[in-house]
Amino acid sequence: MIMGIEKQTREKRSLIDIAKQVMFEKKQAMSFSQLYSEVTQIKGLDETEKRARMSQFYTDLNADGVFVFNNNQWILKRWRRNV
Repeated sequence: MIMGIEKQTREKRSLIDIAKQVMFEKKQAMSFSQLYSEVTQIKGLDETEKRARMSQFYTDLNADGVFVFNNNQWILKRWRRNV
């Protein structure tokens, strides 16, 4: 599980990489707030860092190509049929 990754490794990983791992492991759709909360907790960000990075994380989710917004939740593109 991703929480078991050493702190130094988590600090080096991008928020998007962590999000991919979270979604892969949980195998369920998540709202933006759920996903962002979990990712920032794993990354160990404080409230100031969370606010500062939120809009970039949202932009990265849209641009990455691995994630799809479906029924008001984010899923991995590979879960969606015919995509």
